[in-house]
Amino acid sequence: MQSDVRIDLIDKALVVRLPEAWPVISWAPFNGGSRRASTLVNKQIESVDPEKIDSLFRESARSLDVLPDEMVGLLTAADVGKYKVSMIELDGLWVLAAITLGLDNARTVGEAHEPDQRKRRSPGTINTLLLCNALPNEAGRLEALHMVAMAKTYALMQHGVKCKHSGQPATGTGTDCIVIAASGEKPVDYCGMHTPLGELIGRTVATAMNAHLSVE
Repeated sequence: MQSDVRIDLIDKALVVRLPEAWPVISWAPFNGGSRRASTLVNKQIESVDPEKIDSLFRESARSLDVLPDEMVGLLTAADVGKYKVSMIELDGLWVLAAITLGLDNARTVGEAHEPDQRKRRSPGTINTLLLCNALPNEAGRLEALHMVAMAKTYALMQHGVKCKHSGQPATGTGTDCIVIAASGEKPVDYCGMHTPLGELIGRTVATAMNAHLSVE
């Protein structure tokens, strides 16, 4: 089924079209939470008024001929044209990761927060779209979020990325987002570090992250 997934660059947006509406979970600024979606849009934009995010993505949905309720939208100032994709298959399971990366906003978790910068220039962001043919239940998709976050952070540490303010090892950026989209075709939910699916998620994210970081 991964052959039915389409990935395109359209008007400074990375657009992932699924074969049909799949269960999706994220904290995306447009249609975040747990829902079904057929299209994932990672939109490059220099700055945005938070009050205009909804109308921005509804206009994108119209231009893509997609129902707004079936679209999940992310924002980044990173160059989406430099996105990296990794896909790994094992024993009937497959996982695909599409990642855009910017590090201007690198931070270390637990450090002092900063004033609200949402109305300023959008900072660099690591946005991860993870697709797979398993995870039929929400609990599995939640665990996948955890696995993606760990794999991302490990890659940053391996490459020596530091917080822009403290100089400590960066664990991400202040505006990262992760989206999990799963067809549920395979009845596999457990995806921790002791499982084959967890291995696939970790390896797939690490491969795409390393492709980015090796040229940063």
